[in-house]
Amino acid sequence: MITDYAILYGEDYPVKTQRFILWFFRLLLLFVLISMSLLFTVRINDTVSFAQGEIISQSPQLNLKAPFEAQLSKMYVREGQKVRTGDTLMVIYNEANSRAYTAQKAEREYLEKKLASVQSLLAALSKKKSETGVENSINSSDRNVDVQNIQNNILTLDAQYKLQQQKLNNALERNRADSILYQKDMLSKIEYNASKDLVNDIRESVNIIKSELQKQKVQQQLSANEFASKQHQLALKNIALEENNQSLRQLQIDLENELIKANENLELLSHELAKQYLIANTNGTVNFIFTSKQTTNLINKNDLLLSISPDKNDFYAKVVLPENDMQYVKTTMRAHLQLDAYYHLEYGIIQGNVTYISARKENDKFYAFIKLNNAKNFQLKSGYNVSGEIITDKLVLFRYFIKKIFKDFDKKPS
Repeated sequence: MITDYAILYGEDYPVKTQRFILWFFRLLLLFVLISMSLLFTVRINDTVSFAQGEIISQSPQLNLKAPFEAQLSKMYVREGQKVRTGDTLMVIYNEANSRAYTAQKAEREYLEKKLASVQSLLAALSKKKSETGVENSINSSDRNVDVQNIQNNILTLDAQYKLQQQKLNNALERNRADSILYQKDMLSKIEYNASKDLVNDIRESVNIIKSELQKQKVQQQLSANEFASKQHQLALKNIALEENNQSLRQLQIDLENELIKANENLELLSHELAKQYLIANTNGTVNFIFTSKQTTNLINKNDLLLSISPDKNDFYAKVVLPENDMQYVKTTMRAHLQLDAYYHLEYGIIQGNVTYISARKENDKFYAFIKLNNAKNFQLKSGYNVSGEIITDKLVLFRYFIKKIFKDFDKKPS
C-alpha cells in the first residue's frame, strides 16, 4: 500500500509524516513557552467583589421643619423657584415667644437699673467709710493735743502748788515767831497782823492752785472719756457701714447672677425668634412648600415647611463587603462600580477609591465608603444600587490562579 501511495503521489509517505510531526511539536513547544511566559509575566487584578451597595448624597435635600407651633406670616418663594444662600424663604410667628422675649427684655432692664442703684449706694458707702477714717484721724489728733495741754497744765500747777506750799510753811513759821514777839510786846500789832495776812494770802493762793489742779485732773479724765465715747461711736458707725456694705455686696452678687440668667434667657429667646425666619443655607431649587388648609394658617411643630434641592451635589458609594474578604481591603484602593440604573456596556463604569472601612459590623454587615472619581459623567441620584469590585492587588497570572484555587478550596464544605 505504501508503495502504491508513493507511486501515486511521487513522495515518500514516512518523510512527510515526520515533517508534519516536527512542525506540530515546534508549534506546541512555542505555545507552551508562550503560555509559561504569560503565567509568570502577565499581571492581573486581584479583586474583592461586592453585589450590594448604594449611592449616597453628601449634600442631601434640605428639609426645613417648623421649630415650634406657629402661624404662617409671610411667604417669599414659590415651588420651582431658584434660591441662593442667605435668601429669606418664609416667616412664621409665635406669639408666646414674642411675649416672653418682651417680658424678659423688660426684666433685664429692671435688673440693670437696680444693679446700677446698688453700685451707686456702694460708692456712697465707701465714701462714708473714708470719711469715718478721716474723722478718726482728727479725733486722735485732737486727743493728743488735749492730753499734751492738760499734762502741761498739771505739771505747771503742780510746780506752783509746791512752791506756794513752801512759801506757806515759811510764812507759818514766821507768823509763829511774830506771835511770840507780839505776846512779849516786842512786835507791834500792825506788823503782827501783816504777817498774819501774808499767811492767809499764801494759803488762799495754795487753795486756788490746788483747786485748779483738781480741775485739770478732772478735765483729763473727761477728755479721756469723751475720746473713748467718740471712738465707740465711730466703731458702731463702722460696724453699721460694714453691715450695710456686706448686705449691698450680697445684693449686688444676687443681681449680677440674675442678670446673667436674664441675658442667657434673652439670648435663648432671641435664638428662638430668629428661627421664625427660614433662611436658605445653600443654592438650589424649591421643590416643596407648606400649604395650610386652615384659615388660621396654624403650623404644628416639626411640620415640613420647605424643601430645597441643592444645585451642587457630591455623591459617594456605600458598599457591603463580604466578611471573609475584609482582610484584603485597604483605604485608597481603586474600585470599579456598576450602576443598576445604567447599562455599563453603554455608559461605562464608575471609578473610585476606598476612603473608609468600617471597624465593626453594622446591622450584621461590614461596609466601606468609596469616593467617586468620574461621577460627573452620570446623573446620579441618592439611593441608586451599585455593584462592582475593589482592586486589592496586581498578581502575576500564576500566583492569581494558585490563590483562586486555594481560596475556592477553602470555601468548599468539609
